[in-house]
Amino acid sequence: MSLRSVDSVWPVNHTQAGPSPGELRWMTLMNIDLRTLAILLALTNLLQVLALFAQYRLNNSYSGPGWWTAGTALVALGFASAFLQDNSTIGSIAIVAASALFSSGMALYYVGLLRFLGRRERPWPLILFCTAVTLVAAYFTYIDVNVAARLINLALAMALLSFLNVHAILANRTRSIATSAYSVALVFLVQGLVLIGVALAAAFSDAEGLYIASPAHTALYLDGLMVSVLLTAYFIIMINQRLNAETREAKETVEFIFNASPDPVVLTRLADGAVVTANDGFAAQSGYAGAEAMGMTTLEMNLWKNPVDRERLVGALHEHGHCDNLEVVLLRKDGSEFTGLLSAKITQMKGVPHIVTVIRDVSARKRAEEAQRRSQELLTLFIRQSPIYAFIKEVTPTGSRVLHVSDNFQQLLGSSVSDMLGKTMSELFPPEFAATMTADDRAVIANGLVLKQDEDFNGRHYTSIKFPIIQGERVLLAGYTIDITERKRLEAQLRQQATTDDLTGVANRRHFLELAQTETSRALRYQHPLALALIDIDHFKKINDAHGHAAGDQALLLLADICRRNIRDIDVFARFGGDEFAVLLPETSREEAGAVMQRVCLAVAARRPDLGRGPVAITISAGIAGLASDGDSLDALLRRADQALYQAKEAGRNRVMTEPASE
Repeated sequence: MSLRSVDSVWPVNHTQAGPSPGELRWMTLMNIDLRTLAILLALTNLLQVLALFAQYRLNNSYSGPGWWTAGTALVALGFASAFLQDNSTIGSIAIVAASALFSSGMALYYVGLLRFLGRRERPWPLILFCTAVTLVAAYFTYIDVNVAARLINLALAMALLSFLNVHAILANRTRSIATSAYSVALVFLVQGLVLIGVALAAAFSDAEGLYIASPAHTALYLDGLMVSVLLTAYFIIMINQRLNAETREAKETVEFIFNASPDPVVLTRLADGAVVTANDGFAAQSGYAGAEAMGMTTLEMNLWKNPVDRERLVGALHEHGHCDNLEVVLLRKDGSEFTGLLSAKITQMKGVPHIVTVIRDVSARKRAEEAQRRSQELLTLFIRQSPIYAFIKEVTPTGSRVLHVSDNFQQLLGSSVSDMLGKTMSELFPPEFAATMTADDRAVIANGLVLKQDEDFNGRHYTSIKFPIIQGERVLLAGYTIDITERKRLEAQLRQQATTDDLTGVANRRHFLELAQTETSRALRYQHPLALALIDIDHFKKINDAHGHAAGDQALLLLADICRRNIRDIDVFARFGGDEFAVLLPETSREEAGAVMQRVCLAVAARRPDLGRGPVAITISAGIAGLASDGDSLDALLRRADQALYQAKEAGRNRVMTEPASE
């Protein structure tokens, strides 16, 4: 179907005058080939789809350009559908499809803008709106055919979506893309106003078809051409403006990190090591101010103590593209050394390879590690050469494991030090002993307390002290063990010397009094009988004078031996001093004690020992006292026994006297 001529738009009336020049210009404008314009718009939008798609592929981190590309593609298809609207076969379908495609394309612009500005749309209202526009177009196409109504429906729908895009931009704009965003908003605003004008023009015109050259149709197509071109241009500008803003922010962030880093950071050319830039940390560490270092190579700065280290760094960069924690010794401007860990990576600047190097000063850590190593060596040396049994163990839930031991453990356990390291207590000691030791070790670690204990092993006595120590992040158990067998023997010997008479081996006076006090208190508490006997050798001085002190000692030993043979284990026998002895007899009355002493007296008299000058007759005298009522005491008992002994001597000696029963 061909377009109408100027005559068809402006009917000729031969009875009237012809159109004026202004009217002719208007009729010429109306005769623009709208079918050709539709094809031009479809092709233009297709090219814009390609441009936007390229931007989307280059910047696919932004979700907005993808939606704009899809929206422009729908608009292009809408114009293609518009071209087919006068087709007798599919024209009606194309009319409805054009309305659906145009409205959906504008809706996708809105979705893209929200996504680009960091917001999310509500999809269902948009879907329902586009569906309603399509249904209205279908109604005025199939049921009530009305070209003007279809045009008004489409123009108002697109105007509403244009204003919605304006609102999306103004409500969510960001400062970094304000210029381009306002431009896009202006385009949408103008488009919305134009579309309202198109709707008004269609309402007051007599449009018979889409390609009938009416002012509304012409404005609609021209608006579509200009808006599509401007939107694509401004969309691309907005994308690039945002990219520039983000690039600028990223650069500022990198520069801030670069300058704020406490670690030295330096950028050098890969080819010769010339310094391009360096942060304040580098200036503080190297002694070279920023401006002073620029242009100098690291070799000219004498930065490397060993220049081969730079070759190592460059070699690693060529091989891997990066280098992590390369330990080198560097020199400051004043010649002082520091140990640094270098982490570097190759980067391109204007096509020239450069090296970004971060230097971490680990001198303090190296000194600490060296000090710890020396301390560990000293500790190991001290432990291994210790005269006592020293050890360090690691205590775990499964056992107690040896980390360090002194060399003298070899004699104790019969294994070399190397064989003991890493072994548990159950691998070194008998099961029961190992279990006890492991339990003690766990208690020390769990409670954080010092444990001191005595132990017996292989017939010898040991004392151990165990305590927790912190080594790094671990809590270990340290301690030492001392062989106290000889000390125990000496202590027993001293104890014996303190409580025993050296000559006879029986208890001395002090020990006797301690034991006698205990027995006296017990007898009084339980109202049990208790007897005390004091014994004295008759004429002991004459024996010493006549036969010598050695003979006197033999006499004392004889008496001690006979007494031990005639008394019980529970009886307390002691040398009181000189030739005087005492016997405490628990659970014994005066009479029973007298009988015992009588046997001793007879046994001594029956023995005539040879004291060096022939047999000598030896006799003894004894006095016995019994514990009385509750008011009695050991002192009183001794006093009464001594009185009874005195009476025995006064009565002629060689006899036993018991205190009277009334006492």
